[in-house]
Amino acid sequence: MTIGLLAWQTRAAAKQAEVANAFAGATVLHNQTTSLREVYRVFIDHPELRPYFYGRKPCPRNQRQRDRVMTIAEMLADTLEDGLVAHHLVPASESESDWINYCRHVRANSPALEEWVQRHPGWWPKLSAL
Repeated sequence: MTIGLLAWQTRAAAKQAEVANAFAGATVLHNQTTSLREVYRVFIDHPELRPYFYGRKPCPRNQRQRDRVMTIAEMLADTLEDGLVAHHLVPASESESDWINYCRHVRANSPALEEWVQRHPGWWPKLSAL
């Protein structure tokens, strides 16, 4: 009887851990898409800014416009770094490689983001290492 109860408890604990891992993975994905949506809202309100991040458009020379682009670059870098850390810590998200590929894509297509990350590699160590 005692061995049977112990076996049942072990299976129940394993199932509970499996459910907790799946929930953690879903939470990581939800948090990242929510954070990314905040950046996308800027592009919806100001579509002229999107090419600086996805179209390889060089950073503007006009200081006011440059400040705006660099602020978005910082927001995006924070979001990308958070995602890299979260996906690494929670393998149950099962999308770490997808997120890494997305981060590489954005870095390759955004001179503004690339400049900001290279200027401050310690602020975004995982993003900088890609």
